[in-house]
Amino acid sequence: MQNFFALFDLEPSFTLDEGLLKKQFLNLQKAFHPDRFAQQNEAEKLKALQHSTLLNDAFQNLKNPITRAQHLLALENHPFSPNAPMPSDFLMRQMEWHEELEHSQNDESALENLLEKVERQWQKSLKNLEKNLKTKNFEESAYWVRALMFLEKIQNAVEESLNSTVNP
Repeated sequence: MQNFFALFDLEPSFTLDEGLLKKQFLNLQKAFHPDRFAQQNEAEKLKALQHSTLLNDAFQNLKNPITRAQHLLALENHPFSPNAPMPSDFLMRQMEWHEELEHSQNDESALENLLEKVERQWQKSLKNLEKNLKTKNFEESAYWVRALMFLEKIQNAVEESLNSTVNP
C-alpha cells in the first residue's frame, strides 16, 4: 500500500499542517507535471502522468480528515468497514437529526440551529478520533470515522436544505 504521507515527506499523523501539505503538493506537482515531460518518450510521459495522478489522489485523501483517518487505519493494517454496526444511542441520534431536518425544511432558523448542533458534534468527534488514533485505539478510531461519515452526510443535507430555503 502506498503511504500518502511519505509522498509528501510528512510523518503519518492525524494532526496535519495543511499549509505544509499544500506547499509540498504544489512543489511536487510542478516537478512531476506531465507537461514537463512532453519531450520525453512515451514511457516517461506515462510515468509522469501516473505520478501526477497519485499525487492528486494522495493530496485529496490527506486534506480530508475522514479519508486521512481511513488511510492511517489502513497503514496500521486495521480493517475499516463503513457499514460496521453502530451503538443504538448513535443510531437514535441519527434518526432524531433526520426527523429534525425533515420537520425544519422551510424554517431557516431551525435549520441553522440543527447545523450548529451537527458542527459541534463534528468538532467533538474529530477530537475523539484524534485522541484514539494517537493512543492507537484503532477499533474506537474506526467508530469515530463512521460517526464523522454520518455527520458529514447530515451536514451536507442540512446545508442543502438551508440553501434551498435562503435561495428558492
